[in-house]
Amino acid sequence: MVYEMRNGKFAFGRMLGLALGSGLAAISSAGDLVGDESIMPTGICTEYYNAKNYQAAWQACVHAEDPDDPGVNFALGFMAANGLGTERDDNAAFRYFSARSLESDQVTQYNLGLMYLNGRGTRADKREALVRFRRAASAGHAEAAYNAARILESGEAGSADYPAAMSYYRKAAFGGIASAMMNLGVMYARGHGVSQPDMVEAYAWFACSMRDPSLAAMAKENRNSAASRLPGKMMEKAEARAREICRGVKWNN
Repeated sequence: MVYEMRNGKFAFGRMLGLALGSGLAAISSAGDLVGDESIMPTGICTEYYNAKNYQAAWQACVHAEDPDDPGVNFALGFMAANGLGTERDDNAAFRYFSARSLESDQVTQYNLGLMYLNGRGTRADKREALVRFRRAASAGHAEAAYNAARILESGEAGSADYPAAMSYYRKAAFGGIASAMMNLGVMYARGHGVSQPDMVEAYAWFACSMRDPSLAAMAKENRNSAASRLPGKMMEKAEARAREICRGVKWNN
């Protein structure tokens, strides 16, 4: 959830999609499952899969010599989830993604998080979705960190945990997720997850989130409102903090 500030007060803003980005399959606002170019099937399965000859790839992967190969399981899960080379089958996709050989793959864990979150191929379970998002985030998956933060902040998997939410928003923000920067700014301004409101940090995170064109107007308004609450002598510190934070972000473009 992203927030905005109106007339000097924070208010709930529009809901964003679960993640934004691109890869083998683009992540859409609907939270589509994503591909993983770092983990590929072996043998003829690879050849067909890379050529996007999905009907042949499906047959080759289903009959692969090593059914426990993580690349084979990922390819089968991805094709089943998206109806590529076979009928879409969320149950099969969930089964392939749940292979033991994929437990340490961050993209697979992110996809499983989405499946638990949305009830695709399994029961909807926010607690289990959080487990998967946390697992992927620990391996550096920024979108997974953002989703974990959203669940923790909202308390949808139990009680709200603001300090933990801030920690995951920070991971996502430094991974280039501007909506995480925006939410961090709001949490600092409200004093959620910290001992007291911190308008210097709020200003800095709002300023960094302005780089995203889709959030620029809202971020600018929030930044200006935060600035209005800062004594003049603190503005220089806030600007310096914004520059420091922005330099540490791994921007996606």
